[in-house]
Amino acid sequence: MDFQRLLLFGALGMVLLLIWQAWIDHNNIANQEYIEDQNHSISDNQKDVFATKQSQMHDDVPSAPVSKSESKTNLSGDANQVNSLISGKRIVVETDLVRAEIDTVGGDIRRLGLLTYPVSLEDPYEPFVLLNDFGSDLFFMQSGLLASNHDAPNHHTLFQSSEIDVQMDPSSDKVSAELNWVSAKGVKYTKIYTFYRNSYYIDVDFLVDNQSLDKWSGFQYQQIVRTKVAEKGSALGFLGRLPSYKGAAIFTPDDKYQKIDFEEMYDAKLARATDS
Repeated sequence: MDFQRLLLFGALGMVLLLIWQAWIDHNNIANQEYIEDQNHSISDNQKDVFATKQSQMHDDVPSAPVSKSESKTNLSGDANQVNSLISGKRIVVETDLVRAEIDTVGGDIRRLGLLTYPVSLEDPYEPFVLLNDFGSDLFFMQSGLLASNHDAPNHHTLFQSSEIDVQMDPSSDKVSAELNWVSAKGVKYTKIYTFYRNSYYIDVDFLVDNQSLDKWSGFQYQQIVRTKVAEKGSALGFLGRLPSYKGAAIFTPDDKYQKIDFEEMYDAKLARATDS
């Protein structure tokens, strides 16, 4: 009798699991249809952006905080919609663990492959691509400067670099790639990426050489570009592969770890003050 009860509970649990998995698959299909509509609109927008050759200003560059000593902040930059994805020259940096591609447009890290993690067991020599700027599944890093009374490089600025292929020396524990830009006032900016041996940590630094007569003050910002692409789960639920979480998360001393899914991002921009 106990065995029959246990068997019934097991069957009930399996039915509930299948219902739950079907609900996840239904939501994924709905989200994918929404994304396809958005991608179609983005493709049309790309043609317009390229046709005008970055002649219009857009609002995807964040605003700089206003300091107590400044009543006005003159933000600079040749800003464009993030969906333009204009590319320049690529700088490839390779360490013992990663192969990164840095684009001279914005100095973005557009692609990042994990050399010691294969994409699959069937293809062990193909690195898993963590960051990517091609196709519908976009995921890459941007950063820039916001300055008062000065032009400053943002993630639409076209940098210059003499480097193309940067390899970590076997005798060194780190390697760097540099990108340069000079403003109309003669302020020289150098964006420096530093990669470390046996580490996935990447430093991003800006050097500002102010040869102008005006005082320079500003802020650095960083942001992640990510599109939502629905993943197919397995009809077997826990016996197969469930979709992994690909939203955002934020940690503050007050609220600790919180997930922020794509639906919340669609509803409103994240604006949260924290001392951390």
